[in-house]
Amino acid sequence: MRALGTGTTNHLAATSGIIAKRLVSIAARNTATGQIEPIRFWTGDTTTNFTIDGVGMIFEGIQGAIQSEPIEYSVGMGVRYYQITITAAGDIETMLRDHDLQSAKISVYGVVLNPVAPVGDPYRDIDGVVNGALIETGKVGDSNKIVLTVATTAIYLVQSLDRKWSDATQQRDAPGVSLASDTTYTTSQTVSLGPNSTLDLTVMAGQNGTDGVGENGAPGQPGGSTTCVVKDAGGATIHTYTAVGASPIIVTGLADANNGSVVLTIGVGGAGGMGTPLGVDGADGYVGVAVANSAPIPDRFFQYTATAGEVTSKWA
Repeated sequence: MRALGTGTTNHLAATSGIIAKRLVSIAARNTATGQIEPIRFWTGDTTTNFTIDGVGMIFEGIQGAIQSEPIEYSVGMGVRYYQITITAAGDIETMLRDHDLQSAKISVYGVVLNPVAPVGDPYRDIDGVVNGALIETGKVGDSNKIVLTVATTAIYLVQSLDRKWSDATQQRDAPGVSLASDTTYTTSQTVSLGPNSTLDLTVMAGQNGTDGVGENGAPGQPGGSTTCVVKDAGGATIHTYTAVGASPIIVTGLADANNGSVVLTIGVGGAGGMGTPLGVDGADGYVGVAVANSAPIPDRFFQYTATAGEVTSKWA
């Protein structure tokens, strides 16, 4: 609801004339810096400092018109949409073009002057977000028009939440429910596995070095084998895969290594043979380990909480 200060109320009750002005405040992301910046302007002639909710804010005078559709007030959580048309040119238009206006927070105020000084603090007419922005290019000699579609803040309470979450988000909200990873290991090490692990493995040996060239050319050295040993939770060996040569060993769907580990011994590429020029060293081996873990979904659910300005969700 519109809340008018005492000074404004007294002035409106008097018989003197009324001079009303519009103020617009937008918090939008600068497309160049990524920072949220305020864009504030009003239909006055000069740049003026107004006090709103106890905070001083500087509004640039655009000497143009700010028109909005009739504003309706009602009880309830219904979302209302308004179109605000700004007739302006110069730096204000440039600032609006240089910022991402979609979903930017916007507030529209009114202020009463007598005749040039405010009789009270500005009062809020609309508080919401930018739901659309259109710049209409005027004819030669005419100013451009900027048309903003504004949705009231009740939209925060009716917007659907994201239905896809990253693995990191799901792990934060429900640790252990799901985990997936796909890593290529190029050094010898032991990789621990979680519960209900399903493995895909790609085991590649170190490659042979190429032969040296010339009269004194020598053959390249063979690459070392790469071994992957899959163990259970007690440390007993379940599977052993040893790759030799140029073709990898590919294994999919291993599902019997719960809480176990894989022990990796990576083969080193063979040295290139002597000669002029020298042979090329072979590539080192590697093991690709793709792990998928799953656990029973816990007896929990998402709890949605509506607060001023946003809707949040969490596991309850």
